[in-house]
Order: sequence, then C-alpha cells, then structure tokens
Amino acid sequence: MGIVLRVLLGLAVLVILFFIRQHLSVRRGIRNRDAALFQQLVPVAEALESGTSLDPALVARLAAVAELRGPLYRMLASHGRQNLFPQQYLNRDAEGIHVLTHWMLHPHELQAAPESIEPLATLTRAVAGRPGEFRVYRYRMPAGHWAGQQWLLGLAGPFFDGEEPYHSVAGGFSRVSDVQGKVSPDALADWYVKLVVPQVQRMELKRAG
Repeated sequence: MGIVLRVLLGLAVLVILFFIRQHLSVRRGIRNRDAALFQQLVPVAEALESGTSLDPALVARLAAVAELRGPLYRMLASHGRQNLFPQQYLNRDAEGIHVLTHWMLHPHELQAAPESIEPLATLTRAVAGRPGEFRVYRYRMPAGHWAGQQWLLGLAGPFFDGEEPYHSVAGGFSRVSDVQGKVSPDALADWYVKLVVPQVQRMELKRAG
C-alpha cells in the first residue's frame, strides 16, 4: 500500500472517529440534561407511582419552570392526572417557551435558561405538506453568560393542529448571531424550515409506520 493511500485511510479513520465521538457526546449531553430535569420531578413521580395525593401547589411551582413543563405534563398524562396541570400553561406560547428553553439547556448549546423571554411572532410555514406553526421569541441570557445580554431571537416549531399538549414534534432553535434588529422573525423561520422539513418528514414517516 502506497504512503499516500495509507495517509488518506488514516485521515478517513480520524474523521470517522471524530463524528462518532461528536454523536456520542451529543447523546450523553441529552441524557445528562434530562436526568437533571427529572430529579426535580421525583416527588411527582413518586406520588403518582404510589397513588398518594399530589399537592396542586407543587405541580404549579414545577409548571412555572419552563424547561420542566413538557416532562411534567407527560408524566401527569401517563397517569390520567393531566387535570392537575395549570391551565395557564396549556397554550402554544407556554409550550413553545418550554421547547426553546429545553433546547437551550443542552451542554452543546447555551447551557442555561434565559433570564427573560417574550413572544414576538406567530408564523405559518408548509412542513411535510401541512401548515406548521412556528412561535418566535426574543430572549436575553443572565448577566455574565458568554452569549451576552443583547436580545436574541429563537423559535419553536413546527406545531400542528390536533396535537396533544406537550406531545408535538416541535423543536427549538437559536443562534447567538440572531440578534433582534439584525434578523427578522420571518427570516429566522425561513432558514429553520430548510433544516427542519426533512427531519419532520422522517419523524412523520416513522410514526405512520
């Protein structure tokens, strides 16, 4: 085997190993983030599993934490207790804030929840042959965060009609370059749809199968 071929094969192996490590790192980050969130929901899980009474005030406090809303609702729904989930968070904006905040917490993203987050726009784009709804927000990270304290844009979606609360295929996304005033909600949604459409199509096909 020639020297050039050996070098090329060596480089190919290094590239493959790099992508494997990246993939494993992403999955590990997701597990670590979700495990940390679940720890905050342990009292609810224990009460549901044991059949003991569940304090509505506890559920309300947990639902007020944006990143906990999805797993909290699904946990309650799995035991037929979704009636305990506060009505004020059963809307698309509250769910969108959950989706975006949950995404931010990933170790490869912003690694923290925003200090402030506000709805800016509701947009509709065609996704997998259906109208998908996107919620665009402006948010600001806490003082001292590496992303700075300027207002940034982020979005959550797509949401489709008929979906059960907190059971959608919606994802969250933002870039630290998406500074309010430098990018519009429409431009952010258009850019994101180019990325998300193939993923949603694959997820829909998997569900249908």
